[in-house]
Amino acid sequence: MSMKEALENYFKRLESSCQNKNGCMPKTVYVEKCDLHGIYIKGSLDQEGYAEWKPILQNQFIDFEQIEKELGFKINEQIKKFFTTYWFMQMYGNYNGNECYFNKIVPNADIRDIILKSHHSGNIDYMKPYNYFHIGDVDNIDHEDCGLYVENSTCKVVGIDWDGAMDCDFSKPLSEFMFKICDSLEELIDTMEVK
Repeated sequence: MSMKEALENYFKRLESSCQNKNGCMPKTVYVEKCDLHGIYIKGSLDQEGYAEWKPILQNQFIDFEQIEKELGFKINEQIKKFFTTYWFMQMYGNYNGNECYFNKIVPNADIRDIILKSHHSGNIDYMKPYNYFHIGDVDNIDHEDCGLYVENSTCKVVGIDWDGAMDCDFSKPLSEFMFKICDSLEELIDTMEVK
């Protein structure tokens, strides 16, 4: 399976769920500066400021060589494809009791900036030995308001409990505040259940 197929499968489930529950495409708060490339469905803006949206295939060149030079390592192909395949306003779902909320990737976004910021999120010195990308947030029965991260070398998806790490002043190893969610980013996207 490819990242494109995983994303397409997810977006089909999301659309079907929204159609069954609400009789429309997915809705999100309308943000005018994001209304590029037709991500919002024309005429769908309601009185509360919500608009229906649809994912849009990206078609821009991204100079990964320059980004990787700035990071100092090669980015896993699966992660590159996650950031550069579709523009989307929302992506969320449940995977084995983990409520995952992905950061949106919108048409006016600078992909280079998104990638660099997602790598440098959290406590940079604490995470220095690791190459993780912050892709959203996750909650489960044992953890609330945790960061959702993908490990560059394996594409394993984990949650990181930053509150716990800060409570001990980052004196314990990162692994004590990390919990595994899924073996790969593609698998998570392809199989998570839409709420």
